[in-house]
Amino acid sequence: TYIWLRPNPITQIIYLVLVLGGYVMYLLYVRQFIPGPYLSLIHRFIPHFAVAITIGWFFKLSKSDPGVITSQSIDYYHEKYPYDNILYIKCKCRTCDLLRPPRSKHCRICNRCVARFDHHCPWINNDVGYKNLYGFLLFLLFTGLLCLYCGYLCFYVLRGILDYNRITERKYYNDQGDLEYVPWSYVIQYLVVNTGPVFSLGLFTSMVSLVVFCFLGYHMYLVLRNTTTNESAKWRNIKWTVSKVDITKPPVEGQSLLYQFATNPSLLKNIYNLGMLENLREVFFFEKWTHPLKKNPSMGEKHNLKSKTTMKKQR
Repeated sequence: TYIWLRPNPITQIIYLVLVLGGYVMYLLYVRQFIPGPYLSLIHRFIPHFAVAITIGWFFKLSKSDPGVITSQSIDYYHEKYPYDNILYIKCKCRTCDLLRPPRSKHCRICNRCVARFDHHCPWINNDVGYKNLYGFLLFLLFTGLLCLYCGYLCFYVLRGILDYNRITERKYYNDQGDLEYVPWSYVIQYLVVNTGPVFSLGLFTSMVSLVVFCFLGYHMYLVLRNTTTNESAKWRNIKWTVSKVDITKPPVEGQSLLYQFATNPSLLKNIYNLGMLENLREVFFFEKWTHPLKKNPSMGEKHNLKSKTTMKKQR
């Protein structure tokens, strides 16, 4: 309960142990082979800057404001987005007793409402929202690149060791008496036995970089569609509920809206998706960004009128 349902630094400590532990292993086991046949002298210095930038950004993001909604900031966030009347309607947060701006959510872990809430990230012990989503994306990018770079260094150090000892050129007589090159299973066994720390560090960081880049790719996909982790779950739930509506029968009392969605799925539209470039501008230039429907209320009136007309035709 303490780890998953309360703000705590445990996963932050784990992150620091992994990054700094990998850095120490680099200093002890990898750096001595640089420069080498495949790595120039500059690679003795780049890791120091890469680790410093990644750790520095980690601390910055951990302390960043995700877009906490208070009585002083609530008007600012109400001006950013319109209500879509599908995922978001005008209602008060039962905990904060504030009128929730569109796309906001109360984080039960941090016990606060956050604008454009995406998720609570235990690795930074902070929420990801309107003001720090760009920082979270950069955090994933820096972490992924650091791990990938470490894997790159380890790979070429191992390759240099193999070349120096001419392991891949060695031959042996098989059971049939034929002369063959040493199989790769033996080469890997040699590396594990003789260069265990370098091999394990390279393998681990390469695997972690793959996971981090997949996670980054998923979040970039959400950004380009202008939705959040929280909203994706809501959309799945709504679409699943709508799919269960029997449109061959008259609507049941209290389900008229669901019936309208079932008969006209085009009404289930994400009004926050404004195209890839505009969606990116919203995330990376959030201070000066406002949704077009808030800049021009008449556009919102036309949108609502069009939706109401379509609904009437379905009745």
